[in-house]
Amino acid sequence: ATTDVLEIAPMQPYMRLLGAEVIGENLGAITLDIGFLTGTPGDTTATRTCGSEIFNDQAAGSVGTLTLLAAAGIAKNGDTAKSIGLVPSAEITAGATKKLHLRLRYSVG
Repeated sequence: ATTDVLEIAPMQPYMRLLGAEVIGENLGAITLDIGFLTGTPGDTTATRTCGSEIFNDQAAGSVGTLTLLAAAGIAKNGDTAKSIGLVPSAEITAGATKKLHLRLRYSVG
């Protein structure tokens, strides 16, 4: 559903994003919001929301790049782990050829 929030990557304490790239394969004409999730990492029972700090309305079929300069504007993670999540603009039906590639670059400490 369009309201699905997917937990896709951990963000350990004291991590800082240095950059990111994303592209989808065969996902259709949708956009993606990728950002930080509310709540406890791994929690599947609570209602969680996802921001768009990393990518906002990124076309799934086009390469999205978070540059080092843009990443510098995202606050370093504090002493609590959190998660990076994704919200698609429309439902993605299951299929073996449908893929999402996300590469995160970060530092710790």
